[in-house]
Amino acid sequence: MLENVLDVPRIFGDSHVLLEDASLVLPIGRYALLSANPEYHPALINILTGLRTPRRGFVYRTGFISWPIGRAGFVRGKLTGIQMTKFICSLYGIDYTACLNFISEIMTAPEFLQKRIAEWPSYVRLEYTFSIALVPAFDMFVIDANIPIEETRFSRLWRSVFEDRIVGNGLILSTFREDQLIDYCTKALVHEQGKFWIDDDLEACIRRYPPRQSRAEQPSGEGLDGADFGDSAEADGLL
Repeated sequence: MLENVLDVPRIFGDSHVLLEDASLVLPIGRYALLSANPEYHPALINILTGLRTPRRGFVYRTGFISWPIGRAGFVRGKLTGIQMTKFICSLYGIDYTACLNFISEIMTAPEFLQKRIAEWPSYVRLEYTFSIALVPAFDMFVIDANIPIEETRFSRLWRSVFEDRIVGNGLILSTFREDQLIDYCTKALVHEQGKFWIDDDLEACIRRYPPRQSRAEQPSGEGLDGADFGDSAEADGLL
């Protein structure tokens, strides 16, 4: 629930009033995050998930909400995959052995878990990022990326487990792939003119706000790790 929220983050070096006296009650459901400016989505998700507090107002959360799943900067640094897994398990009260067994079974090359994350190829980082997010018993999944769709063993396994995990739970999905929004969501969470609202006509909202890549997702953009993206430090972080 948002109550009279004012949020003015810096995005690509400039301050933007994203939320102004915004109030909303968001029941459990499966929502496609839509707007005319996908560049704003990471900052909006930071408010919803608690990665950043608003300048004014309050955000109340009940249940167990995920971190923004799929962000490129989530997995990085000098830790090994084993050390990162232990750290995440300690934060979320997860059984380490069960977690390690799960991600080892689903990943294509689990032997990389013994190596430093800085040495991993990009596909290993992607697989780990998505795999570890399926372990905690989240009530609301928040995904800020394209869901894996490649015809690979990992993608098929991940989607199968994910579809089982979200039964009876919630989802907020931000992606430029229209087919994924339609497949996984039933309603739209629309952001426009400093406010959020819920719309039950998902397809009409998609026509009004056609999904597209943001500057952060395009090869020429700074990306979430870029120094010019004002929310990069908190957007990429787990805490």
